[in-house]
Amino acid sequence: MRGELTIEEIEDLLHQQYIGRLGCHADELTYIIPIQYGYDGTYLYGHAYAGMKITMMQKNPKVCMQVDNIDSMYNWKSVIAWGDFELLYSTEDQLHVQKIMLNKAPVFPPDDLASGDVIAFRIRITNKTGRCNQTAPKV
Repeated sequence: MRGELTIEEIEDLLHQQYIGRLGCHADELTYIIPIQYGYDGTYLYGHAYAGMKITMMQKNPKVCMQVDNIDSMYNWKSVIAWGDFELLYSTEDQLHVQKIMLNKAPVFPPDDLASGDVIAFRIRITNKTGRCNQTAPKV
């Protein structure tokens, strides 16, 4: 049966997963890329090296994130979250991102943010919705 996720199910999925697809748009180009993320109930946190996604999000901070859990083509949950991108510059903010990211999965060495090569950012969630499908395959 197809349906909508409750707000509790949306929150659970965002907290449980650590890979999502980030969508951004600038200069008449749409870009979607998988990223590792952390979530604290208000913000999605991420990190990246300088490149296309950071440049695009600086031009247009309105972004969207898609997160899912797929057991099969008949059994899945998916969340779309829209929000506003912002870079994080302070040492305190960068340490917060590092802590959240390392709690999800050890995805980058702890010194990467301090090196200045990795850019920390967050997305303030402004809206979110979720869908699911839980059906048995027809034989």
